[in-house]
Amino acid sequence: MDALLLALLLGLALDQGDRSQRLARELGPRQLVPVTLVIVASAVIAVLLGLSIASFLKGPAGLLFFAIALGLGASGLLLPPSPAKASAPAGRTSLIIQLLAHRLGNGSSFLLVGIVALTGNGWATALGGSLGGLAALLPLLLAGHAYEKALPLCVIRPLLGGLLLLAGLGCALGALGLV
Repeated sequence: MDALLLALLLGLALDQGDRSQRLARELGPRQLVPVTLVIVASAVIAVLLGLSIASFLKGPAGLLFFAIALGLGASGLLLPPSPAKASAPAGRTSLIIQLLAHRLGNGSSFLLVGIVALTGNGWATALGGSLGGLAALLPLLLAGHAYEKALPLCVIRPLLGGLLLLAGLGCALGALGLV
């Protein structure tokens, strides 16, 4: 249950205002099924990677790895999002491939690896990561620019980043036995 909730909430938080949302907005509501498949596939791949290293990260090592993942995810939220590049209109397949590549390399995927290393629960982490990614991308996919106008991401991103940075610091201090 911890893995499910952590993956869901952290996946939702880390995807706010990032490139995944911009790509989902460009794809539009007609691409609901491919976007859903990309989100689920990226979560499963991250969890498989986490399961492959979880046996090496028992006890405090897993907590420290999770703390590092939290810190890196928080730093991504604290930095301003990169501006959208003006480019030639890309095809639907190209945007889906870009979304998959970004989902595999972003902070929420690394955090899913950290959650598996911490809890060892792959199924719950994959489910939570998928649900968190869907909760972050589907409103933007369906509502488009109206979602961005209604949600003050310039305020939400730094607040979430600060909270995650404090949580990561607490986990790191706990893993090192300093608290």
